Amino acid sequence: MTIDEVRRLLASIPRKTSPLDVLPVSLLKDCAEVFAPAITTLANLSLQTGKFPARFKSAEVLSLLKKAGLDRSLPVNYRPISNLSTVSNVLERLVLARLRPHLTNSKNFSKRQSAYRQGHSTETASTLRLTARKSHCLLASISPQPSTRSVTRH
Repeated sequence: MTIDEVRRLLASIPRKTSPLDVLPVSLLKDCAEVFAPAITTLANLSLQTGKFPARFKSAEVLSLLKKAGLDRSLPVNYRPISNLSTVSNVLERLVLARLRPHLTNSKNFSKRQSAYRQGHSTETASTLRLTARKSHCLLASISPQPSTRSVTRH
């Protein structure tokens, strides 16, 4: 990682502060010249050692109602949202920026892969397959089962 990469990333993140942040995001952004070198060193050490700092693995998990009007007494109507610290999110984005080109250019990467790709949702992939086959089909909406997320990441 380079200091310029981190500086650009800090400039692009929203000013929304996580409850786990020691410093407000506005301070990280406004003082990027000071914080970018430290975050760059942290990111590079993490990649070199293969270890992610334990302090950045904790998340505050909130339960949000999936849709307005659902029965609030049923746990199945909620989805977990994990709020990580801003520095943790920055580190993850830096690693993703390095990994994405290698993964998407791999011969093992399916061009039909729809998850975690911008502009490639399950609905888009289904529509593309139907168009490619030129057949008449009923497009059904699939509702995933609620998932649980661990409070810590490994």
